[in-house]
Amino acid sequence: MATFSNNIETIVTDNSRTMANKVRFAIQRGLGGVAAIDITLDDFIGNCNIDSDTFDDFKGDISLDVTEHIDFSLLRVINKAIDVTLDELAGKVVSIVSITTPK
Repeated sequence: MATFSNNIETIVTDNSRTMANKVRFAIQRGLGGVAAIDITLDDFIGNCNIDSDTFDDFKGDISLDVTEHIDFSLLRVINKAIDVTLDELAGKVVSIVSITTPK
């Protein structure tokens, strides 16, 4: 939450789709990177699922193979969005994105 001088508060929330699109935006425009301000707000226990529409705004028909209730889901989406965006820019066709918990 950010509070401005005129006492207007702004609450910003992200889901997996907005995170993937922010990463894609940064890479496409050659920005120096993206920042996760407070990763303690990510689901470190694995109570939440990654949205099925996470990569709907990317080129191609990408299906998402995701472990249910994955820990640190937004950080994992950021990681995969980097890979998918770089493949997209290189002209590679991505059809399946797997996001799983490492064993």
